[in-house]
Amino acid sequence: MGQVIIPLTPTVNPAEVADNSDWNETIESNRFPDGQFDLEGDYPRSGPGQQAGNGGYVNPSNLPALDPNITPGPLPEGPGWEKLDALLANVLTQDWRERGREGNPRILECYKVCGNAYTRDSSSMSYAWCAAFVSWALFTAGIPTLQTMSSQGWYNWGSEVDWRDTANIRKWDVVIFKSKKRSGGHIGFVQEITSNGVIKVLGGNQGDNAKVSNYQFNSKSQYVKSIKRNWSLPTEYDVPIDGTAPATAGTDSTV
Repeated sequence: MGQVIIPLTPTVNPAEVADNSDWNETIESNRFPDGQFDLEGDYPRSGPGQQAGNGGYVNPSNLPALDPNITPGPLPEGPGWEKLDALLANVLTQDWRERGREGNPRILECYKVCGNAYTRDSSSMSYAWCAAFVSWALFTAGIPTLQTMSSQGWYNWGSEVDWRDTANIRKWDVVIFKSKKRSGGHIGFVQEITSNGVIKVLGGNQGDNAKVSNYQFNSKSQYVKSIKRNWSLPTEYDVPIDGTAPATAGTDSTV
């Protein structure tokens, strides 16, 4: 597949509004008077949702108590990509739908890995959980992971993939999107690149759920800013994932 060209300075239309209707900027600015609600989840850079533990990485000894009844499903022994692969396959068979005040126990476990003992879930910016989902998945797979609620806090994690040549992207690489409408973004795991350049992403906080959704490298609302990897790939899986399947239409597609 050919090169994907991303503009260095994306055009932002100031007339466009934030694409999360649950976010009330006035309320959030009152919660953080310094105005530092500039990352996914509205956490200030020095706040608990940004980075904590051992240098920003998850420290199991500093986490709220995890619920032993919430299991990731059957997984292979040992840490690494194969465990992550099995875990993400299990996610697609589980109930990850948001429950609001009641809180989905699986989503609450993601918050805990980020050091937050929340009792409810939500797609609102205060509880945005796409980055928490990535933290939880990597932590459970035994892969070094950040303790952050911010999609934009991952740029120094792992190794950068030369993703502008899509042949370099591998299954479950971590993709970071930057919003053109606000200062946050989105993060998830690349499942596949379709023949017409659609990124199929498995992530949390996608349509109030954890599922696979379709994204563009550069759309009117956001663009790919980075793709990361922090593990060794088994030889049999070190293969390109671009151009192997048609895009699937759906209400969760991002254009």
